[in-house]
Amino acid sequence: MSTKPCVLVVGGVGKTARSVLEAILDSDAFHIVALVRTLSQTKPAVESLRKKGVEIRIGDIQQDSVEKLQSCLEGVDILTSLVQACEAGVGSVVPCDFGTYCFPGTMAMNDQKLAIQSFVRELGVTYTFIDVGWWMWMQRIFPHPLQSPSPGLIKWSGQCYDDGNIKSAVTSFEDIGRFVARIIADPRTANRYVFCWGEQVTLNEVYPVTDRVSGEKLSTSVVSVTADEVLQRIAEGKAKGDALSEGYYEYVYSMYTCGDNTVEKAKANGALDARELYPDFKPENLEQCAKRFYTNVPDYAPEP
Repeated sequence: MSTKPCVLVVGGVGKTARSVLEAILDSDAFHIVALVRTLSQTKPAVESLRKKGVEIRIGDIQQDSVEKLQSCLEGVDILTSLVQACEAGVGSVVPCDFGTYCFPGTMAMNDQKLAIQSFVRELGVTYTFIDVGWWMWMQRIFPHPLQSPSPGLIKWSGQCYDDGNIKSAVTSFEDIGRFVARIIADPRTANRYVFCWGEQVTLNEVYPVTDRVSGEKLSTSVVSVTADEVLQRIAEGKAKGDALSEGYYEYVYSMYTCGDNTVEKAKANGALDARELYPDFKPENLEQCAKRFYTNVPDYAPEP
């Protein structure tokens, strides 16, 4: 039996979860468990994790009973989600945040996240809250419909919000995992909020990189969208029950109108800066991410 601390990652076949799992595997500091749903247990991604030594446990946080989920947590020291952690005796919890920094009241999804964080504190378990800014690949313009992981991204990726000059923190998928592997092994992050970021860029800084790396003048198709139009689209999404559109434009409003998603604002709210914690860490920059992105766009599509 392994004497290493045990880390359980919920949803181990998703894009972000796989990034975290791969980085923790590379660290060789933990025994790793992935919790996957019954329908996912035969997926190639899960078989690949098994071959790499990841222990696979079957569970569904939406459908299974508390008792079943507690059994899935047996022997777990660190949990990268929140499932009855206190009763199961888990030593440390890392809720599934991994998003942008946002002020309360700006975005419904963020307010739900803050409510979960408040609940974690009330449980009395050790926690670490981690945000990673906006996904770096979402800063790209999708050049062709067949390369887009979803039709909505074709339209969204070709929009510039307000004047395009507000900076936003972004992080590549690969670096999310590398950051998390360090954070969960670092006692300085216990009961703290950590903000990870690769670069802080404006949309107007993104477009020249997009054109240069793709070899196409993609920026000529960009459409300007005002703050009032963004608010209108949030309202329309809510009225139609279109949670995806509503949520996306709430992100947009927070980042590109309010300017919430910066390391400076996160630190002002008590966050630890991951790049200050780990000065030797060399995150991927926008150009490096773009070169891989335009080589294989579908690989950067998040999985359900």
